[in-house]
Amino acid sequence: MLTKPFTTVTNRRPRVRAHDCRRDRLGSSCRASSSSSSSSSSSSSCDAAALDRLHAWLSNIEGFSDRGLRLTTANDGFGVRATCVRESGIRRGEVIIQIPREAFLTAHPRMEYGSDFRRLVAAVLEEMKRKEASRWWPYLQTLPHHGDWHPLLWSDEARTSRLPTWTVASKRLTERLRNCANDAHDFRSMGLGKDVKDVSGKNDDEWPSEADVRWASAICASRAFRLEFFDDDVFENFDETDARAFAVLERLSDVDEDVWGPGPSEDDFDTSVLVLVPWADGLNHSSDAEESSILRYDAGSATATLRAHKSYARGDQVFDSYGVHLSDVDVFLDFGFVVRNDQPFHVEFTGEEFVNETGEFVDSGFTQLESVILRIDPVNGVGENALMFADCFLAEAIEEHDIEQFALDVFKRMCENALKRFDKSIIEDCRKRILDVREGESMYGAVAASYLVVKEYDALKACTRLL
Repeated sequence: MLTKPFTTVTNRRPRVRAHDCRRDRLGSSCRASSSSSSSSSSSSSCDAAALDRLHAWLSNIEGFSDRGLRLTTANDGFGVRATCVRESGIRRGEVIIQIPREAFLTAHPRMEYGSDFRRLVAAVLEEMKRKEASRWWPYLQTLPHHGDWHPLLWSDEARTSRLPTWTVASKRLTERLRNCANDAHDFRSMGLGKDVKDVSGKNDDEWPSEADVRWASAICASRAFRLEFFDDDVFENFDETDARAFAVLERLSDVDEDVWGPGPSEDDFDTSVLVLVPWADGLNHSSDAEESSILRYDAGSATATLRAHKSYARGDQVFDSYGVHLSDVDVFLDFGFVVRNDQPFHVEFTGEEFVNETGEFVDSGFTQLESVILRIDPVNGVGENALMFADCFLAEAIEEHDIEQFALDVFKRMCENALKRFDKSIIEDCRKRILDVREGESMYGAVAASYLVVKEYDALKACTRLL
């Protein structure tokens, strides 16, 4: 239960770590150009009866209104979808979602440390362990419990065969998996759920398993909303990783925040909280919606609300926005799908990789360089942000008038070295796998992975030529 007063904005958007995710369904760099993309609910195992039970449960909570929508299952690639059932249809700008605060599933109330994402994962795990005893059981039953609908749930064999280890998506996914393993160990060490009877009879010493944490992390990454409010107590649960990340941002105050990619910033935390909002997470994404259809908290009614970005007729599928400016890799790692689009794929390197490639020993005093994301645009090349970052490290080691060219040479060398890792036969196989995918169509699993591999390869080639 929430005990804090909320105000108006939500965003769902992913960050660098799954543990720092939010649903923008937590979002940030280039959004797909089609309105036909689908959410990670596409592999949901829930049935119509489970959705009916969810509707009945919410209807007993004061403040809920389905606003002429129904969540339904369909064999159209969406799995779960929101459908307009009102005879008169839905007008543009009309409220289509109204979920009372009492229905929100929030971060674990007794965990004093850790990011809000980590604490939300803990809450989901504990409620799942309660099963029918959980007040959120009607909601939890609608979540996808089986299959590899999300990359966090892929087997090791599937992951290594689909994503070469040197690709951006693979490196980020590996980091998230490492976080899941660490969290599983930490949760067991702190005795998470010890006071909850496990009706399955599973040994508490083995709970939660790494697989349990992966599943809960996938749910939170793909479905959590960040609702904004105005209570300073939001800072009380920052962990040391957050603090270090903010310290780095402060020391680079002269560098535009885009240098850091879609990672956490102070603005992400000062007035917000991460929650799961039953029913609202059943809507699929439309890139046409953009910011006009992102869930928001209404303090007056104490409900999460969302407005239609266009008019809908009876029988139409109703969409929301998972956020704007999300990169293909962000969408894939958070929601488990990617949409074919003509947006450029930005080549990414970490600050640590750049410093190592310079061959210069620079006593920078900076920490967490591995979390600094430097991007190169295959159309415009190295931007001012990345060059300014380079200047922070090279100012004392190289003559000022030589810094820019030195940095460009380093970035080109990094692109060339990355390009050499790609096997041409793998690229050919990946191109064949996505050959019949049309602009705006969603891709999952091996097809989505192939799309990311091809886009990264093409972007590296373009950047190498450009530099």
